[in-house]
Amino acid sequence: MILLTPRSGKVELKWTFEKGSILRYELTHAMLMDRGERGKIRQTILLGMRMEITDVKDRVAAIRVTLDRIKVEMAGSEYDSEDNKDSGKEDVMAKVMAAMVGKSFEMSLKDTGEVVEVRGCSDTIEKILKDVKDDSGMSSHLKAQFNDAQIRALVDTALPCLPKEVVAEGGRWNHESVLSIHRIGQAAAKSKFKVTGISGKIVNFKTKTTLEFGEGSEDMHGSVDIWDAGAEGNGTWDGDQGRLTESKMETKVTAEAHGQEFEIIITSTMKWAPTNDERKGVGHEDDNK
Repeated sequence: MILLTPRSGKVELKWTFEKGSILRYELTHAMLMDRGERGKIRQTILLGMRMEITDVKDRVAAIRVTLDRIKVEMAGSEYDSEDNKDSGKEDVMAKVMAAMVGKSFEMSLKDTGEVVEVRGCSDTIEKILKDVKDDSGMSSHLKAQFNDAQIRALVDTALPCLPKEVVAEGGRWNHESVLSIHRIGQAAAKSKFKVTGISGKIVNFKTKTTLEFGEGSEDMHGSVDIWDAGAEGNGTWDGDQGRLTESKMETKVTAEAHGQEFEIIITSTMKWAPTNDERKGVGHEDDNK
């Protein structure tokens, strides 16, 4: 016997914000730069984010985001707060990341998934670095990764922008925004979304984005010529709970700097990942039914 999952008609894709509710997501940002004969550079950042809704006004949520886990691989150093809670006494990056665990910053988010503001990361990293003696140059690298603008860019890239209208299977919507890509600059992003399937209130969708960089895009070493750029992704939305289940976006940029061509591949994911305690806590009562 073949059991067919019933399909629903239309589903509204909007964040459900309730003051006092708590969500937990894991944001992962993985970057691979292929420089041909000069080798490859890899970097991965995973942030466990406990998101507490502190206020809701005009469909915009004020959110206190606490970093309860950090995993970083960059510049030959590695740190994972789950495995290295007492490490970092010699490694500057690990020492700074250990100090970041448990720190909070503020974020404002529209119910359509657009990030309005991120604040508090820049001040936190500055305070931590004041207490760290660094002769390796890692401090400037960490400032570039953990400031307000960069954290906003990471969240912006991973979160899908939602439609104004309810959607049915096969439904489409478009969105235009500006994305900031580390080492390259800002790009006008034109995204097309399509619903690939609906089961009950669970909505699967895919997206394709074209990226247009302005003249004079620059990385940390000078001007960059962009040859090709774009992104593709997919995601799952829980229309019953009013929250994202998971999204993934892969961005590819082929460029040239100082006569050398290179390719950057950035994979951004946002995954709902509550702890057991949070599943039983505020904002997750329905998960136990």
